[in-house]
Amino acid sequence: MKHLLDNGRWLLPRIAALSAVWIIVTISICGADSKLAGEGLFADGRITRLELEISTNDMVQLRDQKLTGLRERPAYRITVHEGKRTYPNVFMHLKGSWGSFRSMEAKPAMTLNFSANDGNQHFHGLKKISLNNSVQDSTYLSEKFSRELFRKIGVPCPRVGYATVKVNGQDMGVYLVVESYGRQFLKQHFTDTSGNLYDIPTGEELDLSGKQPVNSGDHPAEQGELRALVEAINVSDPAERMRQLKRTLDLDRFMKHLALDVLICNWDGYGWGQNNYRIFNDRANNRLVFMPHGLDQTFQSPESSITPRMAGAVAKAVLETPEGLELYLRELGFVLDGTSPVADLTNRVQKLAQFIRPELARRSEKDAAKFDEDVTTYCQHIEKRVALVRGQLDEASKPVQFNERGELPLSGLAASNEFGQPVLSRDKANEHYLHVSSTNSPVIGWWRKKVWLPKGQYQFEGKVRCNAVETVPGDLFGGAGLRIGGHRLKNGVKGTSTWTNLSIGFEVTDALFPVELVCELRSANGEALFDEDSLRILRR
Repeated sequence: MKHLLDNGRWLLPRIAALSAVWIIVTISICGADSKLAGEGLFADGRITRLELEISTNDMVQLRDQKLTGLRERPAYRITVHEGKRTYPNVFMHLKGSWGSFRSMEAKPAMTLNFSANDGNQHFHGLKKISLNNSVQDSTYLSEKFSRELFRKIGVPCPRVGYATVKVNGQDMGVYLVVESYGRQFLKQHFTDTSGNLYDIPTGEELDLSGKQPVNSGDHPAEQGELRALVEAINVSDPAERMRQLKRTLDLDRFMKHLALDVLICNWDGYGWGQNNYRIFNDRANNRLVFMPHGLDQTFQSPESSITPRMAGAVAKAVLETPEGLELYLRELGFVLDGTSPVADLTNRVQKLAQFIRPELARRSEKDAAKFDEDVTTYCQHIEKRVALVRGQLDEASKPVQFNERGELPLSGLAASNEFGQPVLSRDKANEHYLHVSSTNSPVIGWWRKKVWLPKGQYQFEGKVRCNAVETVPGDLFGGAGLRIGGHRLKNGVKGTSTWTNLSIGFEVTDALFPVELVCELRSANGEALFDEDSLRILRR
C-alpha cells in the first residue's frame, strides 16, 4: 500500500516471525514482580474464597437498586471473610453498566474498598478490588487473557484473578477479582504518580465544558493537558497535528493500545466504542497515557477489519494522518509478532480454563459442559482472528500497481453467499469465468475483493453475460452487475444477454479503509458469468 507506507516490505518479515516465544505475563512489566501487592491473589490456579456479610437493612436497600445513570452508587459497610481471616468495615457498592449490572437477586458486580475506613487495612496488600460477575463472558477468560497481552506489550493494565463469592451464605458463583485503578496501581508503572488519572464518562469524551472526573491526582482541578490534547486533535493540517500530538500524547503506548484492541476485536474499548478506558497524565514524561479498562468482550467478531471505523476522537485524529496510519499498521504487525504463535495463545486460554472448570462443575455439570463449548469457540475465534489480521496486513503492505495505462487488473476474487442458496463456482470451460446462478428461489451471490487505494477518482469495469435472469417482483436493485461495497446495485443486467461491458465510477475519500469491489447476481432465477480477465480499476 505505497500511498500509506513508503516501504511496504517492513511488515512481511515480522509476519513471518510469528515463532516468537509466548511469555506468560500476569504481573508487572516493571520487573519488581516479587514485591507487588496482591501477587498471590492473581497467581495461576488461585481461587480465593470470599464470604460477605451484609446487614438486613442494607440488603433491603441494595435489592431496590436499579441501573441508573449515577456514576457513584451508595456504599454500604460490610464484613468480608476469607477463610479464618476477617476484614471488618469494608465499604461495598454495586458496579456495572448496561451490559453487566445485576441486582442483588441475580449476580451483582461489586467494588470492595478495604481501606476507606481504616487506612491500615489491606486485602493481600491492596486497598481496593472489584468483583466482576462476567455475565457478558461465559468463559470467564477474556479479561485475564487480554490484560496479560496488554501488560506484555508495555501498556499498563490492572491484573485479574478468580474467586468464589457467598453473600450472607448464598453462593453467588465464580467471580473475577480485578485490581483497581488508582495511585497504588500507578506506582507499578510510573515513577511519578502525582498526575491526574481520568475516568471520563462514556459519550462525553474530552468534553471540556466542565472538569473531567479524576480518580487520583495531586491537582485535580488543573486539566490543561487535556485541553492541549483537544487542541492537537482539532488541528487541520495532518503534519502539524501529529507534531502537536507527539508533544502531549504518549504516542508509542497509544499505538500499542490501539493495535492490540483491534487484534483482539475489543469493540467496547476506546478506539471502536469510546468506552472502557482511563487516561493518566504522566508528569515524568509530560505525556498522556491511555489505558484499557473492561475487556470482557474480546474476539467476538474475528472477521472484523483491521481498520474499523473509530469512535474515539484521538484514534480518529491519529489514523486520519498518513504518518499515524503508517505507525498504526506497523505497530499492529509488531503486536501480532510479539503476542506469540497462535497455538501458544490458545494453549494459554485452555490452561486458564482448567483452573475454572472444577468450580463450575461443582455447581452444575451442564454449566461445565457449556463452558467447555464456549472455551472451544473462543479459541477458534483467536485462530481465525490471527489468520485474518495476518492476511489483511499482508494485503495492506503490498503497493498498488497500476500499469502504464492507469489500469489495475483484478484477480483472485472470492465467492460469497449473501442470501439464499446461489451456486457459485468457476466455470469448468474457463476458470476465469465467475459463475453465479439460482433456480426458482431468490438469491444474492457475490464474487468480491478488497483493495487499498489512495484518495482519488476511479472507474470499476468488467464484463457480464446473463442467461434467463429474472428478478424478484418489485426489487429495484436486482439483476447482475458491478458495485462498490456499501452501495446498492444499479442498472443490473436482466434476461438473456451476450457479453455486456459494465462501468461504475467511485471516489476514495479516506485511504484508511479498503474498497470492496463486488460482482453481484441478485435474482429469483437464472445465471450470470463475470469475466475475471476483464475486471479492472481505472484511475481517472
